[in-house]
Amino acid sequence: MARRQLVRSLLLLVQALYLTFYLVALGNLEEIDGIFREARLLPPAALMAVLVTTAAGLIPVRLFLLAAVAFDLERLPSKFGRMFPVLLLLDLLWALSPLLLVDYVSVGLALGMTAALIYLPFAQRSLVLMYARGR
Repeated sequence: MARRQLVRSLLLLVQALYLTFYLVALGNLEEIDGIFREARLLPPAALMAVLVTTAAGLIPVRLFLLAAVAFDLERLPSKFGRMFPVLLLLDLLWALSPLLLVDYVSVGLALGMTAALIYLPFAQRSLVLMYARGR
């Protein structure tokens, strides 16, 4: 079994990673809008609305999880368990975010990063379960 401190550190890093995604995306809305317009998949305004809404809505969730782990909240596993179904869907949506980097990295690398991010919500859930067992 992994040491509790390692589990907590990994959980903190996961939350920081997601926070970074949201903040960087919100900081580059003009460039992302251009990418959406160029891709012509769905109406760019709808994609931008989803991006801004989910990023702004998930920032407080990630801050809560950061604080819960940092302050060793006893009820974190039960709270996370209730959040997980919705968080899973949103995290899977955000797993597509490396595709916004195709102007800077190869498509293959962006797909590789996307594959890793698809796994991350499940790894996060495993870490929370390990966190609960370490109490």
